[in-house]
Amino acid sequence: QKVEELTHSFVMGYWNWRQTYWARASEEERKKYPNFAISPAKKSLDMEQSALREVFGWANSMKLINYQPQIQNPYARKGIKAKRRASFEEYDFLKLQSYMEEWVEGRGKNDKRVNSAHVRNRKLLQIYVHFLAYTGMRTGEVLKLKHKDVGRTLTGENEMGLFFAVSEDTKTGAREVTSTADLTDWYDQLCKLTGHTERDDWLFCNKDGKQITGFY
Repeated sequence: QKVEELTHSFVMGYWNWRQTYWARASEEERKKYPNFAISPAKKSLDMEQSALREVFGWANSMKLINYQPQIQNPYARKGIKAKRRASFEEYDFLKLQSYMEEWVEGRGKNDKRVNSAHVRNRKLLQIYVHFLAYTGMRTGEVLKLKHKDVGRTLTGENEMGLFFAVSEDTKTGAREVTSTADLTDWYDQLCKLTGHTERDDWLFCNKDGKQITGFY
């Protein structure tokens, strides 16, 4: 496409192309990018809107084009607000912690027949919840961790915490995440619980070392 052909109507056509892209994509392309969403989120289109405005603003300032198209995604035109994750207050987490301490051992009033397999699975879930809370990672990201992805590091409070190398085949891509110091003990408990601590072993695994893909 020639620069002079990037008119306002052409730019507005981008949004329809973008919103239907994955619906039209081939199976091969979908397999290549498994984290695609058939319908892009408002936040994604907001970021693309900002990027396009920067590009056209620069092109206009450099006299490559002599106009500035109005760039506004469909969500913005309709006044739709972004969907935000529900907040999780400290009080809520402390309440969950307190409940799980008894639940893991089967000490609740409805847990009178809890065997060793139940206890192991509950303990694993308890550790998983703390991994999510003390790192801010997504649920799937934590389950893709291996021991080679974990290291120890100083936190911003000059305490010993953990850092994690998040896999590139996740929604947010490859990056490093640092935990609070509170997680080190939970990581040690995880190693003791599973017994699978080699570099290529999954952090969250069943008793045979097979990766756990979710809790039900």
